[in-house]
Amino acid sequence: MGHFLGKLKTFILGRHLPNRMLEQTELPKRVALPVFASDALSSVAYAPDEILLSLALAGGSALYLGPWVGLAVAAVLAVVVLCYRQNAYAYPSGGGDFEVVTSNLGANAGLVVGSSLFVDYILTVAVSISSGCTYLVSMMPELAAYRTEIAIGIVVFICLMNLRGTKESGNFFSIPAYTFIATTGLLILIGLVQYFSGTLGVATSSQLEISATAGYENSLVGLGLVLLLSRAFASGNTALTGIEAISNGIPIFQPPKSKNAAKTLLMLGGLSTFMLTSILFLSNQTGLVFINDPNAAIEIHQTALGVDLGENVNANPGDDTINAGSSLVQAALTPAIGQLAQTIFPNFSAAFYLISIVTLVILFLAANTAFNGFPTLASILAQRSYLPHYLANRGSRLSLSNGIIFLTLVSGLLIAIFRADVSALIQLYVLGVFISFTLSQLSMIIHWRKHPGPRVWSKILLSCVGFVMTGTVLVIILINKFIHGAWITLLLITFLFLYMKHIQKIYRETESGVSLTSEQLANQRSDPALNPTTIQAIVLVSELNRPTVRALHYAQLTHPQCVLALHVDEDPERTQKLRQAWAEADFRTPLKIIPNPFRQTVTNVVQFISITQDNHPDQLLAIFIPEYELTKTSDVLLHSRTGEKIRDQLYHLPGVIFVTVTWPLQDDHHA
Repeated sequence: MGHFLGKLKTFILGRHLPNRMLEQTELPKRVALPVFASDALSSVAYAPDEILLSLALAGGSALYLGPWVGLAVAAVLAVVVLCYRQNAYAYPSGGGDFEVVTSNLGANAGLVVGSSLFVDYILTVAVSISSGCTYLVSMMPELAAYRTEIAIGIVVFICLMNLRGTKESGNFFSIPAYTFIATTGLLILIGLVQYFSGTLGVATSSQLEISATAGYENSLVGLGLVLLLSRAFASGNTALTGIEAISNGIPIFQPPKSKNAAKTLLMLGGLSTFMLTSILFLSNQTGLVFINDPNAAIEIHQTALGVDLGENVNANPGDDTINAGSSLVQAALTPAIGQLAQTIFPNFSAAFYLISIVTLVILFLAANTAFNGFPTLASILAQRSYLPHYLANRGSRLSLSNGIIFLTLVSGLLIAIFRADVSALIQLYVLGVFISFTLSQLSMIIHWRKHPGPRVWSKILLSCVGFVMTGTVLVIILINKFIHGAWITLLLITFLFLYMKHIQKIYRETESGVSLTSEQLANQRSDPALNPTTIQAIVLVSELNRPTVRALHYAQLTHPQCVLALHVDEDPERTQKLRQAWAEADFRTPLKIIPNPFRQTVTNVVQFISITQDNHPDQLLAIFIPEYELTKTSDVLLHSRTGEKIRDQLYHLPGVIFVTVTWPLQDDHHA
C-alpha cells in the first residue's frame, strides 16, 4: 500500500528534487508577475463591484461618485507601490513587513504584523475563490447550489499545483494571468475608443433604479456624503491586497533579486491602477447597476416599462413586463466586467463568455499569490519558533509543502463556514493587510533615520506620506467595517498573536529543559543518569513465540551485563505451559515470573522496573517489547496494546529506554 501511495505521489507531484536544484526554482520577472500579481490584478475584478455596492446604499443617484472613489484608491495604491519598492531594496532577505517591523519596532510589533498577514493570506484564498464562483454562477446559474463544493475543489487543485513547485505552478498559471491582462486591457481600450467616438452603449441594468437603503436616504449631503464615500473607499481598497506579497517573496526572484522585485512591483501597480480606474469610469458612462442580492429593493424605471415590479409580484409569470423586469435583475447580478463586456460587444456574446471565463480563472488564481506568500511567511515565523518548526521544512519538490497544506485546510474550512459568500467574507478582508502597511511604513521612517544615505530625506518623506495615508485608510476601514465583521478579524489576529507567543514559550522551555550547561558537561561522568556504567536488558514475554525469540536475540546483540525475560502470571495454566516451553528451549536467559493476584499486569510490570531502576541507579535498563505490526486499522481493536500502556507510565524515568521489536503479521501468515 505504501509503495502504491509513493508511486501515486510521484505521478501527481513529480519526482523528488535534490537541494542543489533550489536555485533553479527562482523566478524571472515574466513568471514572477503572474505568480505574485494574480491577487492584486484580480482585485480589479471585484474592487469595482464593492465600490458600486457601497455607493448603491444611497440609491442609483450616488453611482456617479464611483470614478472619484476609484481615483482615491488608485492614489493610495501608487503610494504603497512606491513605498514597497523602497522596502525591496532595504530588506532583500524576504522577511517582508514582518522583518521590517521586527527590526525597527521590536518583536511584539513584528508579531502583530505576522499575525495580520497570516489572517490576510487565508482570507485572500477564501475571498478570491468565492468571487470566482460568483462569476461562474452568473454564467451557469444551475451551479449555484454547488458553489461551496466547487470553491473547495479549486483550492485543492491550486494546492496540488503549488506542491509541484513554485516555478512549475508559475509557468502553468502565467498563461491565464497574461490572458486576463490582454482581454481586460482590450475591453478597456475598445470601451474608451467607443466613449471618445460617441458610440459607447448603455448597460442593460441602467434601466433599474435602486432605492436607497433605510438610513441612507440623505447620504448625498453633508456628513452623510462623507460617511458614504468613506465606506465605498474602504471597500475599494481591496484592490491593494497582494502588494506586500512581492516583498515577502524576494528570495524567489532571479538575481538581481531586489531590482527584479522592484520592477515587478512597478508593473503591477501600473496595471492595477489603469484597470481599476478605467473599469469604474466605463461603468459610470454606461450607467451599469450591480447588485448582489436578487431580493434587493429594486424598482423598474417608469419610462422603461411603465410599471412598478414591486406592485406586480403576483402577476402572471408569463407577463412580458415581469419577464423584462426579471431579465433586468439578472443583468444587474452580473459583475461589472461582465456587464461592460455585454455593453461594449453587444452583438458578440462570445466576448462576454471569454472575458467572464478569463476573469473567473484569474480570480481563482488570485489565491496563488497567497499560496506563495503564506508558506514563506509561515517558514520565517517557524524559524523564530512562533509556529511549529515543521512549517519551515521543504517538501519533495523543494516547496514549503507543510505551509501549503495548512493554508489549504484553513481556507477550505473558512469557505465552507461562509458558504463561499463574497459579501460576508469581504467584511473580514483588507484590515490585516493595512495593519501591515501602516506599521511597515512607520518602521521604514525609523530605518531611514538609522541608515542615512543618498536622498535619505526624500525616502523619509515618502515613508511619512505612506504612513499617514495607509494609517488613515486603516482608521476608515475600522470605522466602516468593524460592526460588519472586521471585529472577527481583530479577534483572530489577537488570538494568533497570543497563541504564537505561547508556542515560542513552549519551544524555549523545551530548549532550556534539554540543554546542558558547562558545569553539567564537566560533571557528566559522575552523574549516573547521564553516564550509566552497565546495561541490563529486560524482555517482556507473554508467551514463547517468534516475536519473543526475535526480541531475545536483539537484546543479546546489545551485549548487556545480563538479560532477563519478564512474564506476568495472568493465567496459571498458560504460565505453566510457558515454563515448560522455556525449559525445553534451553534458553540461557532466566525467566522471571511476577505473581498477579489482582490482575494488574501493567501495574506489576511498572513496579518491577521502577524498583530495579531505584536499586541500580548507575545501570541503564533497556526494556524490549515484542509487538505485532498491525497492517489494518481494524486490527487495533483486536490487541490490548499493553506495551504502549507500560511505556506511557515509564517514559519519564531516567535511565530507562524502550526498544519496540515489531513482527509483521503477514510474515506469520506466510510461514
